[in-house]
Amino acid sequence: VLVEPGGKIHEGHEYLGEATNNVAELTAILRALEWIPASAGHIVVHTDSKYAIGVLTKGWKAKVNQELIARARRLVQERGAQLRYVPGHEGVPLNERADELARGAITSRDTRVARVPG
Repeated sequence: VLVEPGGKIHEGHEYLGEATNNVAELTAILRALEWIPASAGHIVVHTDSKYAIGVLTKGWKAKVNQELIARARRLVQERGAQLRYVPGHEGVPLNERADELARGAITSRDTRVARVPG
């Protein structure tokens, strides 16, 4: 779920097949940063994954998913994105919507890119 500064919302999802929740969280952050136009200013990514925040911004060491982490970390740094924690399954509306979209991707087994003009 991407929200433009004016409040316009863009939604997308990606079917990952058999993947862990950590892979899904990291991929979601990576895709959001890929889908946000290069012309975008200040970028804040809200996530309920303390793991993703840790491996991408706090220097946590990961034993798996090295390539995915490196790609996401590089894009976080290049885009100057801030990662902010939001509690999962606590009624945070856009986080709940992101979870719905993720479940929908699993059910439909398809991908829909969140196109943001820019």
